[in-house]
Amino acid sequence: MPDIYALSRSARATASAAVLPADLAYGALLEALGDEVEAVAKELEIYAGEEPPLNYALDVEVEGVLQAAEASGFERFHLVGYSGGGASSLAFAAKHTERLRSLALPSTSRWAA
Repeated sequence: MPDIYALSRSARATASAAVLPADLAYGALLEALGDEVEAVAKELEIYAGEEPPLNYALDVEVEGVLQAAEASGFERFHLVGYSGGGASSLAFAAKHTERLRSLALPSTSRWAA
């Protein structure tokens, strides 16, 4: 099940580009945004295979967010991290501040601790 969505209204490098972890939390949002929004799903790296990647660390998730954004053509984007995706988002923001237009971290406290 995908955990990160990359969204863009029409041009991929627009100010409305966003990456959102935890797909189940964003169903209503995606529906409200409608057909004008292109969604690209990406699972958190820890869940992408049968076992976590060898030498798994939060940096693996940071790289996953970066790869999702670059594959979608997002130079700068909004990042919304929910639950476990919030820890990835917070770590991404610390390493790649220049890539973000904004950062939102709803329901992240137990993961970011």
